[in-house]
Amino acid sequence: MIKNVKILLLTGGKIPKLGTPQSAGYDVYPRCIVSLSEMDKQSPYLRKNLFNFKSRSDNEQINKNIIQENGQLIYNLMPNQSVVLGIGFITEMPSEMFYYLLPRSGATTVKDTLLQNAMVPIDADFRGEATAKILNIGNKPFIISKEVAIAQVVFQKRLVPQFVEINNYNEFSQTERSFHGLGHTDFKNKNLRKNNENK
Repeated sequence: MIKNVKILLLTGGKIPKLGTPQSAGYDVYPRCIVSLSEMDKQSPYLRKNLFNFKSRSDNEQINKNIIQENGQLIYNLMPNQSVVLGIGFITEMPSEMFYYLLPRSGATTVKDTLLQNAMVPIDADFRGEATAKILNIGNKPFIISKEVAIAQVVFQKRLVPQFVEINNYNEFSQTERSFHGLGHTDFKNKNLRKNNENK
C-alpha cells in the first residue's frame, strides 16, 4: 500500500517531480544556496539563505559568481568549487519510510558534477530541509538555476532488524566465500581463467 507523505513547500521551492511515469526518483530543484554553519534567524529550522536566485547575495564569495541571463539570476559554479543547495521542501513520512538523495545521471556523466552527500538517508523523523552539496569536477563553469533539477530523491522502505547476539564465530552458517573479501571474487575468477588457459 502506497503511503501518503506530508510535504511543506518552502518559499521559492518546487514540488518534487517524476520525469516519467515509471521513474524511480523524483527530481528536485534548488531553492537557494545555503550556509553549512549558520541557521536562519527568522526560521531556525532552516539553514541561512545566502542566495535565493532573486536578488544578489551579501556574501562576497557567492556574489562574484552570480550572473544575469535572459532576465534571470543564475549561479556559475566554477571548476573545483562546491556549493550547498536547499532542495525546497520539508517532509513528514510514515515511520517505515525514508528517502535517499541521489545524483541525476545527466549531471554526473554530461555536466561533470558530483553530488558529494549522495546516498545520505533522510529519516522519517527529520523536520528540516535536506540539502545537496554539488562539486564541479569539470573544467568549465556549471550553471545552476532554479529551473534545472540538481538531484533526485528515491523513497525506500525502512528495515529494522532485531540483533541476535552470538558467542562464537562457529555459530555462523558456513558459506563458500567465508571471510574472504577485498576483491576475493575477482581474484578467484582470475585464477579460474588462468587454470583454464593452462589446460
